[in-house]
Amino acid sequence: MVEGCRPASADFCGVTSIVLLDANAVINAALLAQSFSSYAVALAKQHQACRFLVSSGVMREVRNTLRKTIADEERRRLAETRVASFLDWLDASQTDDDDSSPAMCPISKADRHVFHAAQRHRATVLTSDAALWLGLRECNVPSLLPLEWIRQMDGMALATTIFGVAPTAAAGSLFVRAYPGAWAGGKSGKFTAVCFPGGFWLYFDASSSCWVAEVAGLAKPLTCKAQIQDSALQTVCLSWDSAAAKPKIELRVAGVDHPDKQPLAGPLGFRPSGHPAVGSLCGVEHFWNGSIYFCVSNDRPVGDKSWKKYLRHRDLAPNPYDADRVAAAVAVL
Repeated sequence: MVEGCRPASADFCGVTSIVLLDANAVINAALLAQSFSSYAVALAKQHQACRFLVSSGVMREVRNTLRKTIADEERRRLAETRVASFLDWLDASQTDDDDSSPAMCPISKADRHVFHAAQRHRATVLTSDAALWLGLRECNVPSLLPLEWIRQMDGMALATTIFGVAPTAAAGSLFVRAYPGAWAGGKSGKFTAVCFPGGFWLYFDASSSCWVAEVAGLAKPLTCKAQIQDSALQTVCLSWDSAAAKPKIELRVAGVDHPDKQPLAGPLGFRPSGHPAVGSLCGVEHFWNGSIYFCVSNDRPVGDKSWKKYLRHRDLAPNPYDADRVAAAVAVL
C-alpha cells in the first residue's frame, strides 16, 4: 500500500493553483530523477507555484503499474516507499474519485477518475500520456505535459538544453521543434538545429532548401527538401535502429511526405568528442538564429505511428522515460 498523502481538506476546492498528478507523473517524478516529470515538479516546488493533488484512482493505478513493472516484491516495496516519500515531500493531498460516471468527451474509461478529480477540484492535470492530454484539452479541462510546464517556468532551459536520454551508436533519435529567424526564405547559410560532436549535425541548408543530417560513418548525408518561407514551426526527427529487422536511419520533416532513409550494416560510427549544442555547430558557428522550441534525445528510435502522433500538436514529443526505464531504475535501489 503506497501511503504518503494527507486527505484533501474541505477548502481545497477554493484553491485555483492545484495540479493533479497523473500516475505516470507520480512514478516518473518519484523514481526517475532525470525525467521530464521530475524536473517539472521540482521547478514548481522551488517556485511554490501550486499545490499538488493525487486521487485514490491515481494511487491505485500507481500500485498496479509498479506491480506489473517490478516482479521482485522487496524492490517493489522499496519503490512504493520512494513514492510515499516523494508525495510527503510535495505535501500532496489525496482525494476520493469517481471512475464510474462517464466523461462527456473523448476520455478512456481507465482515465475517467483523472477527469472527474480534475473537474471536482478545478485542477490542472500533469501527465505524459498524450491521449489523455489531448482528450482533456478537448473537454476544456486544463492539462500539462511536463515539457510544456517546464517551458512556463524555465523556457530558457528548453531553448538551450537537450532534454532526454543520450542516443547510442546502436539506436536513438533526435527530435527537434524550432522557429526560424529572419533568414527564412533566404538562399544562403547553414542553420543548426542540434549538433553532437563526433556523431551528428542536423541543420537547414538555405542554399539547397534542404534539411540535412550529417552522421558519422555514413558515406553521404540524409536530406529532405523543405521550403521555409516564413517563421512557421519546423519539426524534424533523425531516428535510427541498427538491430531492427530492417536496420536503417531516417530523416523525417513535418510537411514532407517521405523521409530520407539509408540502410545500416551495423551501429553508427558515433564517437562522442565534445559537448552537444542546440542551435549552433559546437557553439561557434552556423547558428540557428531563431527560437528553439525544444530538442529531445533518446536511445530509442521514433516509429511511424509515434511520429504521426507527435504531429498532432507542437507540445507533443518523445518521452524517453517509460516503464522499462522505471524497472531499470528500481533494479538499483
